[in-house]
Amino acid sequence: MDELDLKVIALSSLRARKIIGNKSIISNEFCIKGTRNRADIAILGKKFIGIEIKSPKDSLFRLPLQSESYEKYFDKSILVISEKHLSLYTDNGISHFDLWVVDWKGDVSIVHSNDYRKADYAGLLSQSESRSYDELSSEEKFRLIFEKKFSHTSKKFWESIYGRKIKREDLLHLSRFHKERSKINEKKKMKENFWQAWNEEIRGLAV
Repeated sequence: MDELDLKVIALSSLRARKIIGNKSIISNEFCIKGTRNRADIAILGKKFIGIEIKSPKDSLFRLPLQSESYEKYFDKSILVISEKHLSLYTDNGISHFDLWVVDWKGDVSIVHSNDYRKADYAGLLSQSESRSYDELSSEEKFRLIFEKKFSHTSKKFWESIYGRKIKREDLLHLSRFHKERSKINEKKKMKENFWQAWNEEIRGLAV
């Protein structure tokens, strides 16, 4: 079970609990302004939710540092870990995380849950963003900007999973640059195939 699997499980669990739905705006790998940290998943609905994923291959070493950003910039933070990490987990300084543990079958156990808090929306805005839309609050500005960035990919994601379960490949819809990356990879593959064919032809002539 890898990071993608855990992301699917987290989104599926939130969907089943009706915490998120097709109006929720989702960012996959959300960079938190002013920090070196990013949330594995950020979801904007009635509240702003950040999700940190720790797969069996991950380490918990950076978690205390990452947790500072989650505590400050999200209304709710959820830590989703493989059951492998449970024996190593300590809540020192990171008790603001809701703790979800996923077993080898993919079942989720909610070990710890917190009330919602108030995110520092002003801190998520750049200087130019802070100066724009004077009539709006910091939260309203952030919501507007986040929706502009991620509403298109979120709409594709929700349309793709309508009436069925979430699959690993569905997460590709949440990448704003998936189409561009696919084109680059396709061109790279075509170039590799060309040179492979060329080398085989040259070797054939040399025989």
